[in-house]
Amino acid sequence: MEKNISYHLMNRELVIGSLIFLITVISLESFGQKATDFSGKWILDNSKSSSVYSTLASTVIISQKDNVIDFNITLIPKDGNLLTIHEKYIIGTSSGEVTESKSASKEAALSSDKKTLSITEVVTYTENEITKESRKIKVYSLSDDGNTLTVKSDQALPEGSPTPESERHTVMVYTKSL
Repeated sequence: MEKNISYHLMNRELVIGSLIFLITVISLESFGQKATDFSGKWILDNSKSSSVYSTLASTVIISQKDNVIDFNITLIPKDGNLLTIHEKYIIGTSSGEVTESKSASKEAALSSDKKTLSITEVVTYTENEITKESRKIKVYSLSDDGNTLTVKSDQALPEGSPTPESERHTVMVYTKSL
């Protein structure tokens, strides 16, 4: 009888251990997929980017911690006038600004596979008593080796916009600086 009890206890422990292992594996597969880390210093590769950027020098420093991502962008167009931009996003949230003449919102989201970051910017404004909307979507993705950052940008602009149609879809390719 004592042998029988220890056999049942051992079986019970084996079943419980197997269940814990199975739950752990399922949890890791469902929730454990780590998001791509875009952090680093990135230098624009003009030869691989859209021609509109052929004379632009650009450096982007990205800092990412958990769901907060900071972009420090330096642009030097051919006229030499330095332009710096700082953007900060909390992935999975939306932020906005509303004034008397316009409303603007920005949203950052990771793809379901957590390999690409999409940033959507929407500006709604009134011009000559007509409401217009401008929408820009930037999709950031890293190469498998983590050394190339590709930023695809699409703009939907209202009729009459000064931005030519050929410049509304652009690609910027950056290489990681060591």
